[in-house]
Amino acid sequence: MNFISIILTLLIIINQKVNPSINQIFQRMEMYIFFFYIVFIPNVFESFNKEQGRILKALFFISISILYLKTFLLKLPEYKFNLNFNHFKKEGKMKGIYLNFISEKEIGVYKKINYQIKSFNKLGVNTKKCKIIEGKFYINDIFINKYHTGTSFKEKLSRKIDLYFCLKKLQRPKLYEDIDFMYIRYFYSSPWLISYLKFLKKINLKVILEIPTYPYDGEVKDNFFTKWDKKYRKELHKYVDKVVTYSDDKEIWEIPCINISNGIDLKEIQMIDRKKKEGKIILTSVSNCSFWHGIDRFIYSILEYTKNNGKEEIIFNIVGEGNETSKLKQTVKENKLENYVIFHGKRLGKELDEFYNITDIGIGSLGIHRISLETVQPLKNREYCAKGLPFIISFNDPDFINKEFVYKIGNNEKLFDIEKIIEWYKNLKITSKEIREYSKNFSWDIQMKKVVDYLKEGK
Repeated sequence: MNFISIILTLLIIINQKVNPSINQIFQRMEMYIFFFYIVFIPNVFESFNKEQGRILKALFFISISILYLKTFLLKLPEYKFNLNFNHFKKEGKMKGIYLNFISEKEIGVYKKINYQIKSFNKLGVNTKKCKIIEGKFYINDIFINKYHTGTSFKEKLSRKIDLYFCLKKLQRPKLYEDIDFMYIRYFYSSPWLISYLKFLKKINLKVILEIPTYPYDGEVKDNFFTKWDKKYRKELHKYVDKVVTYSDDKEIWEIPCINISNGIDLKEIQMIDRKKKEGKIILTSVSNCSFWHGIDRFIYSILEYTKNNGKEEIIFNIVGEGNETSKLKQTVKENKLENYVIFHGKRLGKELDEFYNITDIGIGSLGIHRISLETVQPLKNREYCAKGLPFIISFNDPDFINKEFVYKIGNNEKLFDIEKIIEWYKNLKITSKEIREYSKNFSWDIQMKKVVDYLKEGK
């Protein structure tokens, strides 16, 4: 009897230390029931009388039942049930949360996230939305924490503190009662991001991390937080199931990738209604004027064009504003280019459409080399294409290789020949309608289906 008691005690200790899955629980229950009640117990107790045998069998049954009932109840919140016992997964639509900390002020990215969520829902994946309203962060309508969105040093520092508290307060199991996965727009690694990802793994959620630009180390100067990122991103593979990337990488930080392209929603983007201004060639940049957009390159190329007495009258519209705007305005003023380069600030909706309608050529990013990249897939290229506009870029975009309506300049600091661009434009045979037709390849539904296929089938 002492021998049997020791075995039972050891089994209980082992099972308490192991954190079994639901399948392991039932496999062990079957094994122990078979071993104890069919093989072991009858042989051990055949020397006892019937009354003693019944009592001892009952004690074994109660002990093992308590063990598994306790384990099962402790694990119960992590399992989703349905009637067919298929890994106890809940019937109905798959549900997720798209976690991001993007405010409405970041117009382009904000629109992109909304398109992605819309596509998730169209593809049968019910996805909850995060939003920042008047300095407060919400998931759907649930308030989580305050969140600063300003651009001053004080606001940026406050935002780091807000992020810490957001990720702490998001570690509440109740928020995820009906959730199957998390889709997270990457926002740099830190100890508190790792802590949050550990929590998500503990409650058995799939975690998908979208990296908007990769590699991204050249986007910002080294500081305390970028050093943290380089340190802690090495741990992400322990908690992240897949990385969604717009690059060609098959694996990032030891995590397998889902490769997608930036998408568009054609219903939301109207084709240009051409209002041609005779005698002028109008070029337009629509961006947040960051240094990698290389707008200064175009301005200095226009300066060379004017010095060489270019024949065609050109206008360069800069729509949008950002960190580089004041420098660009100073450059235009110093070189007396006010008649050629015009700043219009932010424009949205119909106002923005009016600029597109008078534009001949869209200007994409011309300074991608400044962040040490050769191949990217910017959303703006796809928007120009959906508008039916030919455009200029300086990098490799896999979706626009050797397309006649795309003019590619060198991915470097050299100035370029405006005369050659004008000649290319005048010789274009393709129509705006044909350019827009090509953009149907960039539907967000097509791109997000790659993610949904993985979520539903694990492929």
